[in-house]
Amino acid sequence: MMKLRFLLLFTFLLWQPDAGNAQSKTTEVVIKTNIYCDHCHECGSCEERIIHELKFTKGVMEAHLDIPKSEIRVVYYRKKTDVGKIKDAINKAGFDADDQPASQQFTDLLDDCCKKRG
Repeated sequence: MMKLRFLLLFTFLLWQPDAGNAQSKTTEVVIKTNIYCDHCHECGSCEERIIHELKFTKGVMEAHLDIPKSEIRVVYYRKKTDVGKIKDAINKAGFDADDQPASQQFTDLLDDCCKKRG
């Protein structure tokens, strides 16, 4: 019985994915956007929308919005998603992603203060 437990434990340890290698399976990308809201530091609605969409994008590990720079930093698993899908998620939140503009369908859903003026 002891040998069986040892064998199972040894097999389990050998089978575990290399946790130290997880970092090499991820990539970070910085995507430019346009934040038109002049009070995002107070209300947070722009950040909430973008992060919410990215949170539900398969393969995205982390997402951070730098409002003053209008940049979104995303860490993701390369095998589960790509930059195109990340940009699509940002567009779905109603915001441009680099040179990929959000469609009117999604920008219409933004709060009035977050919409492009003029």
